[in-house]
Amino acid sequence: MRIGHRSLREGNVRTGFTAVLPHEGDLFREKLRAGCDVINGFGKSGGLVQVEELGVLETPIALTNTFAVGAVAQAQILQAVEANPQIGRQWSTVNPLVFECN
Repeated sequence: MRIGHRSLREGNVRTGFTAVLPHEGDLFREKLRAGCDVINGFGKSGGLVQVEELGVLETPIALTNTFAVGAVAQAQILQAVEANPQIGRQWSTVNPLVFECN
């Protein structure tokens, strides 16, 4: 498992993200079993319902600020499609997993 973090401090901007990569392989092709338990449903998330429904993890787990959840999800989709051009065509779509850290 690898964990990475990037902070951005420019002027009044204070933001960043953390990514958890559970294994070194291609998570879309080598999915992991996953589950969830929502304790405080106030935070924003992307992909959580599909993890609950299908029980698999297809991208790194990302943590970011409220306004960046969509942008980080988009980045995960682009990365997965770049690595696997069949996604959304011959293969199913990818489910990015992004959570808010406010």
